Amino acid sequence: MQGRFIFQWATILCFFVVALIMELAPWPAGFQAFKPSWLVLVLLYWTLALPDRVSIGWAFLLGVLWDIVLLGFMHWCFLWLSILFPNIT
Repeated sequence: MQGRFIFQWATILCFFVVALIMELAPWPAGFQAFKPSWLVLVLLYWTLALPDRVSIGWAFLLGVLWDIVLLGFMHWCFLWLSILFPNIT
């Protein structure tokens, strides 16, 4: 039972890591306007799929991490992710 619990959390965490990597991946100049926000899409999926496991805490921590990864100071990603995702479920 403990192994299954760890596997579930590791799966969710791996999806978020891949989303952050895809967020940094370069796109051709002509397609920059169409680049999706991968982290928001993955967070939206997991919030709708498992609302009891992925909640406002995940949204806040991923927003802070997103700000750090994008090398911006106070882009406010943590704030709008924290406000947006609890209202979905």
